[in-house]
Amino acid sequence: DVKMEDVANTLANTNPTEALPTTMGINTPNGFQIKTDKDLYDEEKIMQIVLVRDSDEHLSTCLQYAFPTGIELIDRSVKAFLDYIENATNKMALQSAATSAAWQEERIKSKYAAHLIQIDPQGKKISPNPKDWFCEDCGEQENLWLNISDGYIGGGRRNWDGSGGCGAALRHYEQTGSMYPLAVKLGTITPHSADVYSYAPDEDDMVEDDRLVQHLEHWGIKMQSMQKTDKTMTELQIDLNRTYEFERMTEAGKDLQRVSGAGLIGIDNLGNSCYMNSVLQLLCSIPVFAESFLFNSDLIFQSTTLQVEKDTLAQLAKIVIGLCTDRYAIPGVPSDLRHLPSQDKSKDNDRLIRSAQLNVDRIRPHLLKALIGEGNHFSSPEQQDALEYFQFLMEKVSREIHAANMSQRVQIDDPIHIFSFALEERLQCAGSGCVKFMERSDNVLSLDIPVEAATNREQVEIYERKKLERKRPRDDGST
Repeated sequence: DVKMEDVANTLANTNPTEALPTTMGINTPNGFQIKTDKDLYDEEKIMQIVLVRDSDEHLSTCLQYAFPTGIELIDRSVKAFLDYIENATNKMALQSAATSAAWQEERIKSKYAAHLIQIDPQGKKISPNPKDWFCEDCGEQENLWLNISDGYIGGGRRNWDGSGGCGAALRHYEQTGSMYPLAVKLGTITPHSADVYSYAPDEDDMVEDDRLVQHLEHWGIKMQSMQKTDKTMTELQIDLNRTYEFERMTEAGKDLQRVSGAGLIGIDNLGNSCYMNSVLQLLCSIPVFAESFLFNSDLIFQSTTLQVEKDTLAQLAKIVIGLCTDRYAIPGVPSDLRHLPSQDKSKDNDRLIRSAQLNVDRIRPHLLKALIGEGNHFSSPEQQDALEYFQFLMEKVSREIHAANMSQRVQIDDPIHIFSFALEERLQCAGSGCVKFMERSDNVLSLDIPVEAATNREQVEIYERKKLERKRPRDDGST
């Protein structure tokens, strides 16, 4: 065996004068920068040749020799082995670079801007003074959006961290027949730009409006004289990403004892890859799936006729071994809190930190991500839908297992069948009362959650009452 030991030394703390991001981007100028191990550590590699005998119970009792040894045959063989490892490592580095490639938020030009409907304002003008702006539903004066078509001012939607508006702008779009899709955020209008959102289902994102100057002049707003008085959506997103209290879910500040072992191995986020990580952790937590690959891993590796990075079954076997065994566990760290000794563990803290820095206790499935994403949208560094990935992966794995069984490469029971079930649908004709039953195979059971089960039932009822009030005819017969 060749023993390669990485000695990692943490560098100085992050430069406190480092510029804060000003654009929603990753690894782009003025965006969020992903730090690599090279940014955080100096590495020194020490290589030894280790002779492992049957009588050796621990690495410390093995015979260890410095490399190179000076014996040509041994050194040449070991060097060939090391070159192979380096080539594989370089391939993984390339996959990592592709996965975490530069990304920046892009705003498309709205196709609705060129022929946008704008109703007759009938004398209605929007004041340039922010003190005169308020939500026409709740009266709030923050996070306000002007519907460019009919001049309605409503609050924005609630943000993912709980902040934001009442959502009146979106509700107004829905209540007016979804005819007026574009809205501009008041307070972000400057002579050069403004935040514009398209509520249209086929866009549903921040967009560019090529005719924004003319559209705003329709409501008496002259862009050339406007000043920014509110944060743009980009600035808000940057603030939320920088200041979000991750301690809420990481239990920061609590006295926690670290554990490591089979079933306690993590998966690195490769850049918007949490959808893949969650699916892999789910699958590996199911004994039938995990055992199918664990018990057949040696045969899968030995029988592959492809390069390992191109073999789906081999890559899945590697993932299962990594997550479900103690191969990547931190040495000496218990896998069960019940087995913890009572003495103080502070003296081991440095060793645990060092082990974690050396990528122990977690895996990085670059090759599997690249393989599954070959020729489809899962290869992009953007976030994807976990359910869609799960179904795509299940179909691909099932095909690969069937092909391997047919070619006599291996004989594996397809574990995917555990997710399949028959779903019976009952259809009844309203006229004749006749009933028809239909059966189909599926692997996902969608459940509608009744409103009565909502934990915020009181808030839902208030919303429903306001919704009815807005639809109730007024005294003049209008709605």
